[in-house]
Amino acid sequence: MKILRSLITVLPFLLASQASAESSRIQWDVEVDPIAYAMQGFSVHLGLSPAYGRWDLGVYGMKLPSDVVDNDNFEASFRGAGVKWDLKRADERGWFLGIEGGWSEQKFVHIPSSEELKLNEYSYGVRGGYRFIISSVTITPWLGLGYSPNTDNIVIAGDELKRSRYTVFPTVHIGYLF
Repeated sequence: MKILRSLITVLPFLLASQASAESSRIQWDVEVDPIAYAMQGFSVHLGLSPAYGRWDLGVYGMKLPSDVVDNDNFEASFRGAGVKWDLKRADERGWFLGIEGGWSEQKFVHIPSSEELKLNEYSYGVRGGYRFIISSVTITPWLGLGYSPNTDNIVIAGDELKRSRYTVFPTVHIGYLF
């Protein structure tokens, strides 16, 4: 519920910042990340594209696969919300480059002891990709490079989980243009 309230609070400011001097029509879209759903998660994004920019407000979460968790004694998952802004072509298709920022609640479970730790983390980064459009359906592979300044290794029951402040996030979004 906190995530939804935050998105509702931020949306009017994002809309107002893009409304000035934009003469072309505004394009709306909705996207999902099927990879998140395959990883026991979710991902829904609302896009707003006046002229050559695109705002994206999203909520997401997933369980991390064991091969990306540094220590087999841990399970890791997260859920959060974020905002992205991309520089793109006016017709919505082709290459884009953008910036992103977000908040997430990270959850770590130490399997042998069943102890659990939840942390709030913030991140920001850059992203780029290519958007294909077939009729009104979008297919958008993209790569994000992120930094989380408050990420540190964690220790539960004497086991350490090493975590990097830097992330590489490749994915594909599938969406619909309205």
